Amino acid sequence: MKSIAFIIALALMSATAAAEDLALRQQAEQGHAEAQYDLAAMYDYGDEVTMDLAEAMRWYREAAEQGHAKAQHDLGVRYAIGRGVTQDYEEAARWFRMAADQDQAWAQAALGGMYERGEGVTQDHAEAVRWTRKAAEQGDSVGRISLGRLYENGIGVTQDFEEAVRWYRKAVDQGYDEGQVALGRMYENGLGVTQDYKEAARWYQMAADKGHEEAEQALERVVERSELDDLLED
Repeated sequence: MKSIAFIIALALMSATAAAEDLALRQQAEQGHAEAQYDLAAMYDYGDEVTMDLAEAMRWYREAAEQGHAKAQHDLGVRYAIGRGVTQDYEEAARWFRMAADQDQAWAQAALGGMYERGEGVTQDHAEAVRWTRKAAEQGDSVGRISLGRLYENGIGVTQDFEEAVRWYRKAVDQGYDEGQVALGRMYENGLGVTQDYKEAARWYQMAADKGHEEAEQALERVVERSELDDLLED
């Protein structure tokens, strides 16, 4: 009896899912941007449908052309990495800018990165800082770590290690492992903070616990340095 009930339950779940997929497709075909975006994501990742990158791009574009900011960002990402389309940095930058102009933080961070590297746009470090700051101030973790790195290296701004540390801490507050690695580096080298190998090790350990390979290597290095310092003090 249990097996029959289980089969019936599965059949009902499948029927419900099929009905929901049909409703979503109908909404997408009627021009609803959010439905178009959701359908694109389903094809992109093979969620309840066969993965089809061409179909994903079709629906991302449909939504993006209606001004859907997330679709514009995601379309930009796919042009940037060449997923489902030929890689095209200029097209990626164009879609990132559309989303960034709508205050989409992910797109702002991405556009800042493209200006920093000169991908699809003329390299412009001032523009890189401007867009990256917009993302960081909205709380985007990538924007925060990127702005910290710009301050650390003096790219587009006057080099300021303390300001770099401030933005790295904000990224860390969101649990971002790249921020933990960055703070570890600052403590290891005494940049914007008092040099402290044990504190560096603490931050590296947090990132290493998440499987961050660079953090694992850095942790071994600072532990050795810390032990050497202890021996010299003795």
